[in-house]
Amino acid sequence: MSKLIDGSPVLPVYLICDTSGSMNAGVDSSDSGVRRIDVLNEAIIDLFIKIYQGSRTTVRVEVSVISFNSEPCLNFPLQNINPDVEMSPLQASGLTELAKALDFFNDRLTVDEAQRGGRFGYRPVAFVITDGKPTDRKEAWKKACARLAARRKPSLPPRIIPCMVGDPCEDLLDTLIAFYGKDLTSVSGKVIINGKDIAQSIHSVFNLIAQTLNYSAGAAEVAVSGSYDDQVGQMDTMFEKALSDDANKPRVSFNRWFVDNP
Repeated sequence: MSKLIDGSPVLPVYLICDTSGSMNAGVDSSDSGVRRIDVLNEAIIDLFIKIYQGSRTTVRVEVSVISFNSEPCLNFPLQNINPDVEMSPLQASGLTELAKALDFFNDRLTVDEAQRGGRFGYRPVAFVITDGKPTDRKEAWKKACARLAARRKPSLPPRIIPCMVGDPCEDLLDTLIAFYGKDLTSVSGKVIINGKDIAQSIHSVFNLIAQTLNYSAGAAEVAVSGSYDDQVGQMDTMFEKALSDDANKPRVSFNRWFVDNP
């Protein structure tokens, strides 16, 4: 594995994780004692390992973890993944206040861009991982999405990919993407994991995230060139290809994954 160089362009990745009270539920009807939140914590660490193992010399994949329930929380600041990073396990409680989480994410984008200084940054990617419907009003997170979509240069509106595990609420995901803005729908998508095995559903989401990130970073290593807008556009194209590549999923439609658990 090659070592990243200091001037490597950055692909900022945000895991926005639902840690509401429902994530304390067991992963199945047995008395195994394994909760959804336990599997989520395990899957995040597994993702870190896969990103580190897939590190490239010319694209630095940096990751941040934001949890949300009644309030959002920064659990892992945006940084390059290496064997020495540590993150305290996420804890589940409270409601599912999505609007607060999206506004908190918006604020973090501004902070992280400032800390990056003059280093080149691709469009940020946010995976919103949830097991249920938000408890706040639709109008609230509609406005939060609009604020994200309104980011302008030198900022870039982030790519938002809602990920649903458990009982899919397609209306929620479609609405979230639609509210994000007509001009930006093409850079968004959704992941739906169908199946009763919640543990497998969570791991499937994170496996797909790892595949997509490593594919996009690997393709950018040899393909990205030109002006700033050209490079951002090329990465957008690579990411969309990763989201629809036959190698990454059992079956797919445009900008949407539908993955059935075995």
